[in-house]
Amino acid sequence: MGYMHWTLESLRHAEYNISRFALLNHKQLSLKALDQSVFASNDKELLLDFIELQHQYHGFLFDERLYKWAINSKSCQQTKKIEKWKKYCYEYHAVSILYEDPGEQIHRLNRIVFFTQELCKSTNDLREIRAMGIA
Repeated sequence: MGYMHWTLESLRHAEYNISRFALLNHKQLSLKALDQSVFASNDKELLLDFIELQHQYHGFLFDERLYKWAINSKSCQQTKKIEKWKKYCYEYHAVSILYEDPGEQIHRLNRIVFFTQELCKSTNDLREIRAMGIA
């Protein structure tokens, strides 16, 4: 209800002009779309692309089939790791929406990359879990 209320109020504030509404609310709309893409969507391509990008950056082999399995698994062991990946994926893409200063963007992206290195290292844990059939 809150998002619908915000949308209607923002549209009213923009005098029901869609172009003005989009201009005034670009960041909020972009963040909402990002949130839907990362957390709510059945399409996990953005998340998989992010995980692959981080694996490449850190020099780890990316196993797409393993990560597709982990994303779709209901096991709490995988869910915790995948939720971390989702969090960093969202933060990574939100940086370009929220921050215009290149120095601030680099600082925030470096922070995210620092944490994703540990997640990349945990790929073997996922392999072991899948091999044991704990899903």
